[in-house]
Amino acid sequence: MSESQAKSGGLQVGFIGLGTMGRPMAENLLAKGHELTVFDRNQSALDAFAGKARIGRSVAECAQCEAIMIMVAFDDEVRDVVREIVAASNVHTGQVIAVMSTVQPETLTGLLAACRAKGIGLIDAPVMGMPARAEAGTLIVLAGGEAADVDKLRPSFQAFSQRVAHTGPLTTGQVTKLVNNMIAVSNLFMICEALNIGRAYGLDVPFLIALMDDGGGRSFFTKDWKQSKHNFSLFCESSDSIKTIVDICHKDIKHAATLAALMKIDAPFLRGVDATMDALSYDAVLPNWRSIL
Repeated sequence: MSESQAKSGGLQVGFIGLGTMGRPMAENLLAKGHELTVFDRNQSALDAFAGKARIGRSVAECAQCEAIMIMVAFDDEVRDVVREIVAASNVHTGQVIAVMSTVQPETLTGLLAACRAKGIGLIDAPVMGMPARAEAGTLIVLAGGEAADVDKLRPSFQAFSQRVAHTGPLTTGQVTKLVNNMIAVSNLFMICEALNIGRAYGLDVPFLIALMDDGGGRSFFTKDWKQSKHNFSLFCESSDSIKTIVDICHKDIKHAATLAALMKIDAPFLRGVDATMDALSYDAVLPNWRSIL
C-alpha cells in the first residue's frame, strides 16, 4: 500500500462523472491523497485530470477499483453505468458502488440484485450543497445502505464533505435528498425573481439579502451571498450550463412529485412547481440569473 493510500483509508477509487459537481469532488479526493481512476464521456472533462489521476478509457476500467463513485446526471445514465460496472468487475471482495447522483429510489432497488449476485455492495450517497461547496469540500453526504459499506467509503466521502450522514437502508439517502430539493429548487428559482423585483424598485441587492437573512426569506442562498453568486456565475457560463442545471432541477422536482404520488400524499404546491418548470424557458432563465450578478 502506498503512503497516499494509507492516508486516504487505502481504497482505490473510481470516479465516474466529472461535471460541475463531480469535477471538484474528484479534485478534493486527489488533494487528500486518494488514488483515482476517472472517467467521463466528455473528453474535455477527462483532459482536466491528465497527469493528476489515472484516465479511464471506459467505465470498465473504473470497475476494477475497490470503491466506485458515480456522479452522472440522470437515472438512465446511472442504470447504464452500474450495469457496465457489474459486467466488468472482477474485484470479488468488498467492492462498493456509491450512486451519488440524485435518482428515483426504484432506480437503485432495480440494480440491487445484479450487484448482490456479483458480491458488490450498493449504496446511495447523494450530496447536499452546490458547486461552491463541492469546491470547498463542505458538502453533506446522505448515505443509504449497509452500515459496513457506508463506513468503508466514509474516509473517502470526507475528502469533499463536512458531514457524512448514514440515513438508513438503501434509498433513504435519495428520499432525504429529494425532500430537501423540493425546497432548495424552489428557492433557487424564486430568489432571482425576488431580487430582480426588489432591484427594480431601487433596493440594493446585498442590503436586501442581509435583511432577508434575518427574516422569513432566509435560505441557503442568503446565508452566504458571496458563495451563492459564485454558484450562479457557474450556472450562467453558457446556454448549455443553464440547460443542464434546469434539467437536473426539473428532474428532482418530478422525482419528488412521484414520491408524493406513490404514498398518496396530496402536494398541490409541488405539482405547481412541476407544472411551472414544464413551461420554463431556458432563454428566460439565463438573463434573469445573470442580471443579479
